[in-house]
Amino acid sequence: MHKIHEMKMKDILRNAACAVFALAVLVGCIPDPVLEPDFSVDDIYGKWCSGTVYYRYDYGYQGVTWDTADDMSEYDGQLFTWEIVGYDMTHIHIMEMGASVPKTYVIDELTPSVLRYHDAYGKSYLFYKVGY
Repeated sequence: MHKIHEMKMKDILRNAACAVFALAVLVGCIPDPVLEPDFSVDDIYGKWCSGTVYYRYDYGYQGVTWDTADDMSEYDGQLFTWEIVGYDMTHIHIMEMGASVPKTYVIDELTPSVLRYHDAYGKSYLFYKVGY
């Protein structure tokens, strides 16, 4: 009788271990939810300035950036595409030879007049809207 009880106990423990493992695998497969931002993405459209650096975000997820300290204007600036998902913003800079360079940021603040974000290295950026 004691041996039968031991076998049942082993079966129960083995089944419990399998259930815990299966639950861990299932929970690991659930994708992380995208946090809903507390800003309107529509506020990004327009021209932004930080010192001598400018970014213009256009409809159609296109944009251009330039630095007046480099004697550049809006018309000869670097083109980029952009995307915002949750708080994550990605710029894909389009180089002259056709290559593209992605840069990813986290938006800290976006209002009709202020754009503040940071990169993975801890560098923060602050822009003010100066036009459309």
